[in-house]
Amino acid sequence: MSEKPTKTTNRIHFSDLDPLRFEDLCLSLAYRLKRWKRINHIGREGSDGGVDIQAEEEIENGYSRNWFIQCKRYEKFSNTNVDSVIETILNNYNVPDTLFLIVGCDVSKKTTDYFMTTANKAGIKNPVLWTASILEAELFYKHHDLLFIFFGIDMNQEEHKKEESIRRNIKLKKNMIKDLTKPIDLNKKGWTCTDKFKDSNFIIHSIDDTFYPDFDDREYGISTWFKVEPFDFYYNGIEIILSVEYAEYLDFEECRILTYDEYKEKSDSQDIIKVFKIGRIPFSMIVDYDIEGDEYYPYPHIYCNFGFNGQPYESFIYRVIVEDDSCHHYPEIKAINR
Repeated sequence: MSEKPTKTTNRIHFSDLDPLRFEDLCLSLAYRLKRWKRINHIGREGSDGGVDIQAEEEIENGYSRNWFIQCKRYEKFSNTNVDSVIETILNNYNVPDTLFLIVGCDVSKKTTDYFMTTANKAGIKNPVLWTASILEAELFYKHHDLLFIFFGIDMNQEEHKKEESIRRNIKLKKNMIKDLTKPIDLNKKGWTCTDKFKDSNFIIHSIDDTFYPDFDDREYGISTWFKVEPFDFYYNGIEIILSVEYAEYLDFEECRILTYDEYKEKSDSQDIIKVFKIGRIPFSMIVDYDIEGDEYYPYPHIYCNFGFNGQPYESFIYRVIVEDDSCHHYPEIKAINR
């Protein structure tokens, strides 16, 4: 079972650019788009007749294709705007082979379809529309230099931050395993999941916690500090035991988590299993840890960014508690909501 939050990234505001700078951005992108015989930015000259950039594309066998490129730094773009753009061009020029319209906003599918249809009816064989989403994708994927020139976004710095984050997480993982775990004989009779840890309890703190050591009495969200049992490390962080619950097998690979009343009714069934609900805290959410703890709780304290909808967990899984004569096993199983 996985409960993953969404992550929001701020979009580029093309409307923040001066209209002429938006044209310069479009020219820079268009210049790299094709193999041009010529390209001319006529918008800066004024009285452009609805064409900001005029270009001739070199194609096979000595032929060429005529492009009109129009740049519109609109905040909204409608069917009325489509009519205005095409009519203005046709009133001042011959029909181009390609009309390339670049707008600094998102455009609905209805208006996009209207642009394509209207341009075709006007005799334009190849209408092309780039919206804010396409512009942003082009910049982030192919043109990091333009991102910096026009918006001050340094992708090299962003890449450096990613590299540092990876190194930091690897170092944190090694240190936590060294400081928090101990060797365990997996063949030893009766071992449990917490035996691999030096301490069977941890305190998880939010970096925003102001209640500790007092009880967090807020009316909403999870507590900003709490005691847990560690389960194990996983590829991206540490797993902690949140609760022991009961589930009913639906098939070999899937089970349904039961309420307490449901469990009491079906407790004699051989399809009922006991499971750990486990929360996964990634290393990226762990700011630091204190091995010794304090006078209230003298065992490890882990300080986390509760960045997943007010929680430190990137996901949740369920593991079956299987006990036999020699040891415990904890196979992961897919679980559905009650």
